[in-house]
Order: sequence, then structure tokens, then C-alpha cells
Amino acid sequence: MSVIATDTCRIFCQADTVPDAVMMLLASYYVFDLDYPRKYTQCLGFLQQVVIGDAYTGIKSTKFKHFMKKFKSDSE
Repeated sequence: MSVIATDTCRIFCQADTVPDAVMMLLASYYVFDLDYPRKYTQCLGFLQQVVIGDAYTGIKSTKFKHFMKKFKSDSE
């Protein structure tokens, strides 16, 4: 059993692995048309890009841009 907790609700779901739970977390934001909480936007944006392969179009900090550039170069 996994619990996805957002700013406004809790969702109980079945996820057998951590990657499954992360996918459920990200999917819940899409399904319920929620914005990422401000203090987690960079982290969730990173997961969105890396796990789902969907470009994060939200506001990106300079540190986020540098981190993504290094992450991409290290993973090639």
C-alpha cells in the first residue's frame, strides 16, 4: 500500500515498488490537474523529465538547469 499525499488530499494506491509509487505520484498531478507544490517543483520536475521523459516546462532555477545539464552529460 502506498499513500500519495498532496497539499489538498491523500490517495491510497497499490504500488509494489518505489518506481511504481513515483509513477503514481506524478500521474496523480496529471489526472487531478494539480500544480506541483512550490517547494517541490524542481524535484518533481526532474522526476517528470527523467522518469516519464516529459519535458518540465515550469520555472527552472539556475541550479536546476546546471544539474540537468550535468545529469544529461553524465548519463550519455
